Amino acid sequence: MGAFFQQFLVFAFLAGFGFMLARRGALSSSTTNELSHILISYFIPLLLFHSFLRPFDTNEALALAGIMLFTAVVQVSYIFLSRLIFGVDHPLDRFAVIFNNKAFVGVAIATAFFGPRSVFYIAPSAVVSNLFIILYGTRLLDKNVEPLGQAIKKIYKQPIFLSFFFGWLVYLLQISLPEFILKPINALVSINSTLAMIVLGAFIAQKPLSGLLKNKRVWLVSSVRLLLFPLVPLLLFILFPFGSWELRMVTILAWSCPSAINLALQAKLYGYDTYYASQIIVVTSIGCAFTIPLILSVAQQFIH
Repeated sequence: MGAFFQQFLVFAFLAGFGFMLARRGALSSSTTNELSHILISYFIPLLLFHSFLRPFDTNEALALAGIMLFTAVVQVSYIFLSRLIFGVDHPLDRFAVIFNNKAFVGVAIATAFFGPRSVFYIAPSAVVSNLFIILYGTRLLDKNVEPLGQAIKKIYKQPIFLSFFFGWLVYLLQISLPEFILKPINALVSINSTLAMIVLGAFIAQKPLSGLLKNKRVWLVSSVRLLLFPLVPLLLFILFPFGSWELRMVTILAWSCPSAINLALQAKLYGYDTYYASQIIVVTSIGCAFTIPLILSVAQQFIH
C-alpha cells in the first residue's frame, strides 16, 4: 500500500496548493465554484467518454452491465441503512451518506492509482448514482420538488448521461476517432486529477476550520460515510463476486469517497444549514485521505 500513501501525499500537496491559493486571495470563491462546475459538467463527462476508447471485450461489457445493477443495489441499501441510522427527521445527514463524490474525487483517485482506463469501471456507477440523485435525492430534501415525470425527461440532457451513451456507442461499434480529436481529448483528460484536487483544496479553504472539532454530529455522519458504508459494496463483492480484481477494487474505491460536493448547494437550495453541510464536505474530504487506503487494505484481504 506504499504507493497508495505516496499518491495521497501528492494529492495532499495539490489540495494544499489550492488551499493556499484560496487563502491568499489568488483563487476566489466564485472562481472555485465556476471551476467546480466546469469539472463536473465538462471534464468528468469527457473523461468518462475517453474511458470507452478501448478494444471491445464481451466479459468486460457484461461486467459493466453488472456494475449498473450492483450500484442500484448499493444505493437502495444505503437508503434503508441511512433511515435506520438517522431516522426520517435528518434528511441532510441521509443525503450526505447516501450520495458520495465518486465522479469528482473518485475519478481523480482511481486515475492516479489504476490509470485513466480504470474510469471505465466508474462510469456506469456514476451514471446510476446520478439517476438516484435526480429521482430520489431531491425528493429526500424537498417534498415539493417537480413531478417525477418531468425529472425523468431531464435525465437525457445531463452531460454525464450523454457521455456515457455516446461512449457506449463508440465502445460497442468500435468507432475509431481521428487523431486531431483524440489529441485534445487526451490533453484535457490528463489535467483532470490535478485540477480536481486544487479545486477541492480551494473549496475547503472557503470554510472556517475552527469549528470542525466541536460538532460531534458532523463526525458521526462522516464516520458512517467513510468507514461504515464502504463496507456494504465490499460485503456484496465477497458474497457475489464478479468481474476482474481491478474492477472490484476500483468500485470499492469509488464507494469510499467523501460526501457529494454539491451537498452545500442542495442545503442552500432547500433551506437547510449550509455551514453544517460544508463541515461534512470538509471533514469527509480530508478524512478520505486516511480512510480510503484503510478500506482498500481491508478489501485486498478478501478480493483476489
